[in-house]
Amino acid sequence: MMILWQLCQPQRHGYPRENDTKPSPEGNDSKPSTPSPSTSPDNSGGTSAKPDPKPGNALPPISREEQEKNEWQLNKKIQSGWKGNSLSVHWSKIPKASGYDLYAAACSTDYDQIAVSAKGQNKTAAKITKIAGKRISKKATYKVIVRAYRLVDGKKQYIGTSADMHIAGIKNKQYTNAKSIKLLRKKITLKKKVKIAARIVKQYRRKKLLSKTHGPRLRYTSSNNSLATVNKVGVLHAKKKGTCIICVRALNGISKQIKVTVK
Repeated sequence: MMILWQLCQPQRHGYPRENDTKPSPEGNDSKPSTPSPSTSPDNSGGTSAKPDPKPGNALPPISREEQEKNEWQLNKKIQSGWKGNSLSVHWSKIPKASGYDLYAAACSTDYDQIAVSAKGQNKTAAKITKIAGKRISKKATYKVIVRAYRLVDGKKQYIGTSADMHIAGIKNKQYTNAKSIKLLRKKITLKKKVKIAARIVKQYRRKKLLSKTHGPRLRYTSSNNSLATVNKVGVLHAKKKGTCIICVRALNGISKQIKVTVK
């Protein structure tokens, strides 16, 4: 289950490490490598608490199961787009979150610091106008992630990280973003396997979508891999009887959901 879940997620590298001052060399789908209090990456690719040097003061660990649950929830309504001169980002709230940190960077560079912090469990939107102190450009392309955190004894601990979103500027001469996703079927009854039929409707018909160097143009995830799994090209495989949701997501976060009933 864990392996299949990871295959359906976008590439994620370089979670923030405590005391890091420089980003490590990463690709376009990298995760930030900026300092983050009280967290460090574990071997499975998630974040776990970095123990306080004083005995007895270590933060409680985050299980991989909880991490996956939070990330599915965070991604349910995540999307990004231009609103005036800012990048507007939306996500679904995490019940145990104390707030959310938004990392942003030009697509050709690494994440190196938090762009915006949204405090409070119920925050589900934020605007980014500057990255590293510089105003963003409508001609450039950017990438954004949202990280949910909780506060334990005043220390920040990350409990879920969204998918990377890549967004072309609305004045970019070559590239545009997904406006919507068209599905052949919104409900699927699954016995063995089936290919999901989905296509992207572009915001500007005459422009191109961002290249695949930014990541897959469509990403697929299952809400319950014990019932049905989905691979990177959208092929569904039945596991056992039950009902789950498949999310089909474009690079900028625009998504559609499919209800899958496994017979």
